[in-house]
Amino acid sequence: MNLKQLKATQRQFSKTLCQPADQFEAVKPKKRFAVYQNAYEIRLTESLKEDFPECQKQLGEERFSNLLRHYVQTNPSSYWSLAQLSEDFYQHISRLHPELRELAHFEWQLILTQLSAYEQPFDFSKLACLDTQQQESFFIRLIKSAHFAHKNNSTWLLFRNQESIQELKLKASEAAVLKEIGLGTTLGKISLLFSKLDESQVSNCFASWTSLGILTKGKE
Repeated sequence: MNLKQLKATQRQFSKTLCQPADQFEAVKPKKRFAVYQNAYEIRLTESLKEDFPECQKQLGEERFSNLLRHYVQTNPSSYWSLAQLSEDFYQHISRLHPELRELAHFEWQLILTQLSAYEQPFDFSKLACLDTQQQESFFIRLIKSAHFAHKNNSTWLLFRNQESIQELKLKASEAAVLKEIGLGTTLGKISLLFSKLDESQVSNCFASWTSLGILTKGKE
């Protein structure tokens, strides 16, 4: 078997594996290959159950299992990663159960946070060595694992520290500033966003965020 034939066989194997067992025709013997098909389907459904536990609670185990089974059988995965399958399933839940859209999105953002690598936060005590103008022009951003989500009519920031995934509930003013920081901005511009707060509140917010390790040095 040459390389071209091998690739064709691999594509056929992958395509057939993603089909329901009762649609099996291309590869023989049918019963042997069905073992792989069933195991593959079970692994996909188990993974999605692990990724969306709160959605399962809301729908109930039986309804959620039926939803999973139908989704896996009618939407053959074209990905090598289970994470990408979860993104499609989040959108699937949102279409069929709009009332769960916010919750499904929250759980999807948790997955993205879990998949993010830990990033060492910047030591902001170094800013003391800069003059006022340099401080105001200093660029900062959120760490790469930070993701925004909504739950119970509130905005949350999900992020990864060295030990675990953290969930930080935000006030509206905090969320607005952190979203701006997420785009990459300077300390001077942040102070303008905080213009409605007094100096002590600004100081407390910044101290809290730096201690949590969600801020780091950005690129100019």
